[in-house]
Amino acid sequence: MTDPTPRARCGNDPRAHWTPGDRQAVEAFRAYLADRAALRDRIVEALLTTRRTDYADLNVKDDHRNHRYDARCALCAYDVDALASAVLAVLPPIVDQAALLTEVADRLDTERARRVKAAWSPDEATAAREWGTAASFVRSLIPQPPTPDGVVAYSPGGRTLRCTRCRPNPLGSEWQALTAEDLEHGGICTACGTDVLIREQP
Repeated sequence: MTDPTPRARCGNDPRAHWTPGDRQAVEAFRAYLADRAALRDRIVEALLTTRRTDYADLNVKDDHRNHRYDARCALCAYDVDALASAVLAVLPPIVDQAALLTEVADRLDTERARRVKAAWSPDEATAAREWGTAASFVRSLIPQPPTPDGVVAYSPGGRTLRCTRCRPNPLGSEWQALTAEDLEHGGICTACGTDVLIREQP
């Protein structure tokens, strides 16, 4: 029977219609879980097969699973340095956190825009707003560079003014840094209402 009141549904609902963006998000998460499991297996293997530092030059792997105690085994001998080096060797390179968060936020914004364009009910419109909220939250996590000395606010022009706490993150090229000398008549942050010329208290 056709549901007379179609609305946005949980993905576990068999009546839910997944968008391409939904399917892409699920596949990406499955790939993440698979990568995480594979990394865990590599770490376990490194811990179980690493020899003590003073036996490492033998170039022969030991296997902790094949004995109860072996003086050559880094795990048995509590050779923390050897174990730490082995684990570091299998870890993936450190990711660019800012770049990763920016990419995630951009994808969320793209999905929000698609849902806004295709919204046909109040529930769909609400879902679109939720995607936008998620994108804003992720952007708030992007590390910000320190505020240069003397800068008290940022503005893209016109009446819009943001204090250093409310500046956009990331800061686009259209936003100009302003000093107290640039604001002869004062300035109020249009986001939080703070007087940008009053020095923040620690």
